[in-house]
Amino acid sequence: MISERFSSRFLRGLGVPPGVQAEQTSEEREWLSGFLRKGGAIPGKVFLDMLNEAGFANVELVVETGFNSSPVTKGALFRATKSVISDLGSVVMETKDALSKYQEFFNAAYAEGTIDRKTKHLIALGASLAAGCDP
Repeated sequence: MISERFSSRFLRGLGVPPGVQAEQTSEEREWLSGFLRKGGAIPGKVFLDMLNEAGFANVELVVETGFNSSPVTKGALFRATKSVISDLGSVVMETKDALSKYQEFFNAAYAEGTIDRKTKHLIALGASLAAGCDP
């Protein structure tokens, strides 16, 4: 039996407001139970639907990573955009903008200059770690 607390927390994590799906169908309970038995593995199509329902747009599977932590899980890289609400209104953050800023940083870090290439690499690594990136 799936606890109501976990079930509602899981649904809120997907962006479903509390009480909207308090009554689950037997099919939904069976799916969620299978989800838990498989260690959290979500079928790809279901995952894409979940991302769309959570407000992401232009969701696409980019590539499989090859990191499969179990026989029923598959590592994958997804690309999507999502509207962000700020005091100035709704802004769509584009992945391309974020990547172009990183490319600018990369180009500046590795440009010709008085610092040798190894030192530049260490500076870039330190800046990435300070920003919270994995090495």
